[in-house]
Order: sequence, then structure tokens, then C-alpha cells
Amino acid sequence: MKRSLIAILSAASMCMPYSLSLYGPMTAERTIAVSPAFSVPLYPSVTVACSVRAGFGILGNFDIVGDIVSAGLYPAYYGGSWVMPRLHFGGGHIAALGVGVRTVSGARSFYCSPQYHWYGESGMLALGVNVSVDLYALQIQNPVFTAGIAPEFRMIRSNFHFFIEVTPVYTLSPSNSVTLSMAPGIWISVGEKPFHRFVVSFPINRVETIGTLPSAIGYEIRFRYATAFAL
Repeated sequence: MKRSLIAILSAASMCMPYSLSLYGPMTAERTIAVSPAFSVPLYPSVTVACSVRAGFGILGNFDIVGDIVSAGLYPAYYGGSWVMPRLHFGGGHIAALGVGVRTVSGARSFYCSPQYHWYGESGMLALGVNVSVDLYALQIQNPVFTAGIAPEFRMIRSNFHFFIEVTPVYTLSPSNSVTLSMAPGIWISVGEKPFHRFVVSFPINRVETIGTLPSAIGYEIRFRYATAFAL
């Protein structure tokens, strides 16, 4: 039996869909969601980074999400922290505004990021879409445009999904760099109250520039865990 989109969004109780990093359904009202993640680039060099994402559902159509911290573990560095209030207008359409601090070219910079999120599903298929523009105070003339799309295939509807997350990123700068990330992965869920969700993905990143800089490609593995608690 098919459920309505509103019922799906209410039951999701998480600030991310069933993929690696895109935002999707609203965090359920009076619910705290927590999602730590680890990233291990394998080529061209090996590093380890982590982030802790959290969300709090204030109303059925309003939540606040963000990264408590993003940081490198090897080598050690501070990547940033930010918050993002989101408003659901119905039909899966969500407007958001992220504000916070990020490290850009070795310097910390305040930034803001207007965003649009959408998420929907039908039977064994689902789709998440995120679009954002990052504006950095230290490099206001170089906005970063990001569009992410993640089709999902639900092999076992509530327990096992396969996805591929595709994210092109364009930085308006003298080099006009374009990064394309393709991240296939699997999503596994066990338990109900609270649930425990695990994501394993293998992103492939290719960087192209207009100018004298050569193209670059990188491979990595990422892990994400997610759970939520009703208040």
C-alpha cells in the first residue's frame, strides 16, 4: 500500500535521506537526530576526517540542522561549524539557510548558504535533491554552486537500500574549478525506537579547472551512522 508523501516525511524523523550526505525529510517534531560520519580519502593521499551532524524538529514543518563540528583527525584541522533552519512548504519542498564558520584556503571565514531541498518516494524508488550557493566573507567574489541528486533503490524497503549520489560543484574563481563527485553506496537500518542506520559509500571525485591547473581525481570511503530520539 502506498503512503502519502506527508506521511512519509513525518515518519522519516531524520534530517537526511537514505544516501550519503544530502538533506531530505524534516526532522520529526520534538525529535533530536544525531549523525556522525567519517571520511577516509585513499588517493592521492590518505587522510581521516569526521563530522557530527544534528537536527532538532521544532514544528512539523520547521527544524534546525547543522554540523556541531567538522574536523580532520589525520592530519588534525578544524573544518567548521554551522546551523541551518529549514521550512517545509509542502509537497517535499524545503527552503533552508545555513550560516556558520568554515575553513577556506587555510583561513576561517564566516559564510551563509541559501539552499533548496526536495525528497520524495514511490514504491521501491526514492529521490533526493539539494541545491545550494555558498557565500564566504573572505571570498565573497567566489561563490560556490552545488547541486546534488541521489536516486535510491529499496531492495528491502525499511532495511536495505542502494543509492548513487551525484554532486557537481562549481566555484566561480579565476580557475573556474568544477568538481564532480559520484558516490555509490548502501544504507542499512536496524531497530525501531531508537533506530540505527548505517551508510557506507565509495565516492569518486574529479576536479577540472579552466587555466593552467591540471585535472585531479580522488577516491575515498565514507561511513555514516544515524539515530533519533523523541522528547
